[in-house]
Amino acid sequence: MTFDSHAEYYTYDDVLIKPKKSGVLSRKDVDTSTYLTLSIKLKVPLVTANMDTVFSEELAESLFKSGGMATLHQFMSIEEEVKLFKKLKNKKIMVIPSTGVTKDYKQRYEALVKAGTSVIMFDTPHAHTTFTIDVIKEFKRKYPKVTVICGNIGSADAARDLCEAGVDILKVGIGPGAGCLTRVKTGVGVPQFTAVLDVSKVAHEYGKKVMADGGAKHPADFAKALGAGADFLMMGRVFASTHEAPGEEKVIDGKLYKIYRGSSSMEAKMERSKKDGKYKGKHNEFVEGGSGLTEVLGSVADVVSDFHDGLRSAFSYVGANNLKEFQERVEFIKISPTVLNENGLHGMIKNV
Repeated sequence: MTFDSHAEYYTYDDVLIKPKKSGVLSRKDVDTSTYLTLSIKLKVPLVTANMDTVFSEELAESLFKSGGMATLHQFMSIEEEVKLFKKLKNKKIMVIPSTGVTKDYKQRYEALVKAGTSVIMFDTPHAHTTFTIDVIKEFKRKYPKVTVICGNIGSADAARDLCEAGVDILKVGIGPGAGCLTRVKTGVGVPQFTAVLDVSKVAHEYGKKVMADGGAKHPADFAKALGAGADFLMMGRVFASTHEAPGEEKVIDGKLYKIYRGSSSMEAKMERSKKDGKYKGKHNEFVEGGSGLTEVLGSVADVVSDFHDGLRSAFSYVGANNLKEFQERVEFIKISPTVLNENGLHGMIKNV
């Protein structure tokens, strides 16, 4: 039995960004863009989680036009994922296809590369494994020019091993997602802010990038994730809460809600078995995700605008003109739990 050398581990709610002297006249003057690949530039570094209650063609199109990018989940047949990828590509909508690292992964990634993707995501709950590393090495030997996103991980050791294997973008997040039960089912996880911080330090030593996956609830978390070293923020529940997300909107007490579920939930496994005849997983085994309703926040454009405005304001508060300057200038302070009572609206009743 051992304890990690960190004195404490933090979530996004445990820290704030300290304001600094700024020469930025307006948040409209800053540049939040970054490159996903050598040729794909995102104006707003927001990416959807590759989940079945998040992705829709309408959402992918709206997000791409707003400056971000959607991912295709692998919880469908190979033929269906390839068909969707090609259809969106023909409409000039870029998306990130994904695959797992077991079963039909080789046939899936070969079909997606053949379809013309220049980036692919290898997605598994625990990517710091020998077989995941072997899969990445195998893929990179065949397709060295294709950008590889791989996760999820939550430690510097994992980051180092995956960078050595050839991963280009490290996906970080062990248990922080709204629909994830990994931490309460297994006791395993790393608080997301510290995980992003630790992985980013290693990734940037190798000239690699980081995608923070899970744990973001507010625009402030976008700024905190990027300040901690991430290059992109991946969100599931937030995008599942938009009008463009799949699923019927339900009215409860005058408010709109949609279904959101974790990829390892019983409901997600059952849905996958319906859509993919080759899927052999049992719906009641290895359940590390849950399902529930999430309140609709508005359109994709509204959500992206809200998160983008928050990030641009954060840049201006620390005097940064771009992401590189922001990460160099940002200084975090640890806060006590009672500070959460001071954040946001308080001391008022709802105006009816």
